[in-house]
Amino acid sequence: FMEILKRHTRGQKKVKNSSLKSMLRESILMAMFPMQAMALGMGDIEINSTLNQPLKAKVNLIELGPGDAQNLIVSLGSNNAFIRAGIDRPFFLTKMRFKVITNKAGKAFIQITSRRPVVEPFLNFLVQVDWPKGRLFREYTILLDPPIILVDSTPDEAVISEQVAVNNAL
Repeated sequence: FMEILKRHTRGQKKVKNSSLKSMLRESILMAMFPMQAMALGMGDIEINSTLNQPLKAKVNLIELGPGDAQNLIVSLGSNNAFIRAGIDRPFFLTKMRFKVITNKAGKAFIQITSRRPVVEPFLNFLVQVDWPKGRLFREYTILLDPPIILVDSTPDEAVISEQVAVNNAL
């Protein structure tokens, strides 16, 4: 540290002793009590539903301080925010619900749901988070896959009987 200080003060005629002590004291305090930058963030979206089902999704909250979850207000971005971002805001998006949930491990996430089934396979929207330290927007684009339908793959007995008869004839 002193070497950096010497290089920094080189070229100056005289450094006051009190100034040097003040810089040293501030450096020690910063090392002892590191400042935590509360840079709230939203992670990737995790989809838990398919096309033609009500939307079920979650977004993990990043760098959320203890007790901050209850101070968050999460919503769909405003009309003006969509316009500024150059994103269409279809009516269906206004029916989405946003809720901050803290799990048993203390990790907070945004639950995004809808009551009505999503009939569009492609959704693009803005999530807005307001909290005492500011406002955050994040754009999400999701592609909803059609539901997977499992077909019974058990062969029909009649088909097996026909195959056995054909094989015996050969």
